[in-house]
Amino acid sequence: MGSPLIDRKAIENFSLSLKSSSTGKYSVECLYWRAESYYRTGKTGQSIVDLKAFLNDPHAQSSANFVAAHYALGYDYFTKKSYQEALTWFLKYVATETNEGATTLSDALNRIGDCYFNARNFSKAQAYYSKAATISPNTADYALFQSAYVSGLQKNYNGKIAKLEDLIARYPKSEYVADALYEEGRAYLMMENNTKAIDTYQRLLDMQPTSDLARKAALETGMIYLNVKDYTQAIPAFKNVIAKYPGTEESYTALESLETTYIDSNDVSSYLTYTKTLGIKISNSAANREDSISYIASEKQYMNGNYPQAITGMQSYLKGVGKGFHRFGLEWFPGKYIFYADGYKFYEVTKGISQIEEYLILSMEFPGDEKELEKTVFPDKMVVDYVKVYQK
Repeated sequence: MGSPLIDRKAIENFSLSLKSSSTGKYSVECLYWRAESYYRTGKTGQSIVDLKAFLNDPHAQSSANFVAAHYALGYDYFTKKSYQEALTWFLKYVATETNEGATTLSDALNRIGDCYFNARNFSKAQAYYSKAATISPNTADYALFQSAYVSGLQKNYNGKIAKLEDLIARYPKSEYVADALYEEGRAYLMMENNTKAIDTYQRLLDMQPTSDLARKAALETGMIYLNVKDYTQAIPAFKNVIAKYPGTEESYTALESLETTYIDSNDVSSYLTYTKTLGIKISNSAANREDSISYIASEKQYMNGNYPQAITGMQSYLKGVGKGFHRFGLEWFPGKYIFYADGYKFYEVTKGISQIEEYLILSMEFPGDEKELEKTVFPDKMVVDYVKVYQK
């Protein structure tokens, strides 16, 4: 593989040679090698033009590069993601290649499989991946991985897992080991075998701890626990992602999922304490956000019928209402009032609904329980930033 500078110089020299003589066995070789130089400099369109001119030249049949030109054309089109054209030329190459030991042959078979894969012709893709693995067993890791992936798309998850395990056993140093373990974990998830999925993700974390997929595996482990409401396992799993992979997309997702976990487990105070240890604010308006999280947690407990926990959570929420600015709202329907706090439905009433025109009153209403007055500090004040009124 030449450098871009060398390839550009080669293109200039081949072009000069072709200007002096555009026919003959030497000029046809110039076309082939200029096409190769064009390909290496990213000019696949010009490479295609030269290769087709090469193949159309009568002298090409006797050239040592005649068969290779079909392979090169396949790659030009494959690079352009023109998979149907690439398929045509790779098939022509396979049909003309007589050296079964050629490294390009197994590679072409893999690319044919890829072309069929992109056309969603999975049965033919499987067939060519298998051929590639058979012809070159020492470098069959890619073919095995792709074949396993196709099995998964065909919902043959046991077959996918078996092929991936074969890949890991036969090629322990392959660049596809991390991908294989990650995809195996996903296969177990599709089979709803959470235990096996978690075990497989842990293998990935142990074997390939610096892999990008290790971050995803660690995050998905937390997600599995969250989905089955195993909060005691989900919390440390998400914290592990945040601690080991700071600043990554996975760490931000883990923090959001951790918030959900604490809300669902009605333990907002622990979440707020934890975020403070990270040295970050959970929003630009921390006081309002903390109150909102407390409210969401209480509402979830209420909707799930856990009324004592809902009451405890709402009491915690109400303690924070005096901090920062909040948005309070009222929807007035003919048959009910719906009250909102920071965009969340607080409660509704269906009795004593006014049927006449009313006017706004902004006040600091006394608590319903007279005992709570004993804790009230006077004088007190309420700052109102804005008021909006809408009529449907």
